[in-house]
Amino acid sequence: MSMSMYSISLRIRGRRCCVIGGGRVAERKVEGLLKAGGEVLVISPELTARLREWHARGKIEVRLRPYCEGDLQGAVLVFAATDDPAVNAAVCAEAEQRGIWVNDAADPQRSTFHVPAVLRRGGLQIAVSTSGAGPLLARKIRDELAEQYDEGYEDFVRLLAQLRQRLKELDLDEHIRHASYKRWIADRRRLIDWLKERDMGREPEGELQDLVQELLEQMLAAPLPERTHGASGAEAEQQQEESRR
Repeated sequence: MSMSMYSISLRIRGRRCCVIGGGRVAERKVEGLLKAGGEVLVISPELTARLREWHARGKIEVRLRPYCEGDLQGAVLVFAATDDPAVNAAVCAEAEQRGIWVNDAADPQRSTFHVPAVLRRGGLQIAVSTSGAGPLLARKIRDELAEQYDEGYEDFVRLLAQLRQRLKELDLDEHIRHASYKRWIADRRRLIDWLKERDMGREPEGELQDLVQELLEQMLAAPLPERTHGASGAEAEQQQEESRR
């Protein structure tokens, strides 16, 4: 029976995240948590070489012993990643009791959250999940998406963020801002190719601002579609929501 899941992205920087286990699976979980800035505690009597290295460099906290009840105090996220189902079950039970989100690497039914396969292109993140039913399938789909959403999207998203900020600073009608934003999104492939030609990734911030200014001038010079009179309140609300994304 499939489970209905609610997809979100979490800000865990500076927050305690517990990983119970010290093998390869635990290592992958720790790596993702570190990339997100989490404060990671690993509890396991044995560690992989990479986990030992991270501990030696002070990147993670380690307790070289088996899991004990009470170890999850203060955590916001927990991964049960041992090779002992009984230990994983105990970890999940404590997490549930404490109201902590928990993922059992070996049992999706016991998990209260799942980690999707994620394609990252700078600020762009595309997550693919099967709700724990088929992680390999999720990774396969992510890899297929990587061919469509190539590295050029990293620079495009960076540029788009600058454009949105400048649009907010300009004294423009909401309709014009929204239409301009939609036009840049629709024209993204041309803009990505244009950015590659300019080698934007190697340009200093000042030159990025010059690119932004050039696009804004093109936008102000080009005709925009006329506002549709009598637009419903729902349509106006949708436009405002899209402009905030």
